[in-house]
Amino acid sequence: MYLFNPNLLKLFYSSLLISVPSFNANPFNNNRILAKLEVNPYSTYINYKLNPSQVNKLNSYIAEYSKDIQLVPLSLSKNSIPAYYISINIYNCTSPIFMNSCDIIRCELNTYIKTSNNKYGTLILDYLSNSLSLDPINIFKTKTNNIKFTVDKDINTIYCESKKDKIILDMKYSFTNKPYHIGNKLISFTDLAYYKNGIADRVYYDSSLVNAKTKLGKIFGSSCFKYRDMIFDQPDSLFYFTEPISFIGSVWENLV
Repeated sequence: MYLFNPNLLKLFYSSLLISVPSFNANPFNNNRILAKLEVNPYSTYINYKLNPSQVNKLNSYIAEYSKDIQLVPLSLSKNSIPAYYISINIYNCTSPIFMNSCDIIRCELNTYIKTSNNKYGTLILDYLSNSLSLDPINIFKTKTNNIKFTVDKDINTIYCESKKDKIILDMKYSFTNKPYHIGNKLISFTDLAYYKNGIADRVYYDSSLVNAKTKLGKIFGSSCFKYRDMIFDQPDSLFYFTEPISFIGSVWENLV
């Protein structure tokens, strides 16, 4: 069982405020840790609809960390019918929060949630990265060696594997010229990025997200996605961003 100690987390947060100048914060006037995130082109969303059994499994898994979070349905694209989803968001990026100044790969398994105090957001179920990462559950999460996200001749290759996190993802997709019109709700759910214990980053963004150009990708050959003993077949949708996206995150915003 996961045991959450907010006092220890607050102490660690305060030490970061003092010791890491790149976060641009001052503990004496209660500033927050602000971290930039620059996402490279081809940030990709692979979306799978969840059946009732899978929704129950994920709600039960989240409840091991927090009793205040429940999955909610969402329209990922404009004019689509709301449904429960798990979304794989995989991208190359740079950010001081990942303890690395080089381009790194990050693969997030996300879903969409409502808290007990009626806050809506995106929930990071689990994630992998090829660099040391910081989060309010693991504090420091070590890098994953079995992760790949590359572009070669208009085909993106994705491979992620972690026995600890119970993730296997193996697929390729080709680019198309077909636009994908992301829904306004998907953008608004980006405002708060929750972790399973209820701690959330507040995310600020500009026109690079609001006016982003997104296109459909097409699965190339066979694909495989397994997570926590659940096997997912063909995705409901796959889209990618053609241009870079800029974010600023207020780290662990609701840790008070």
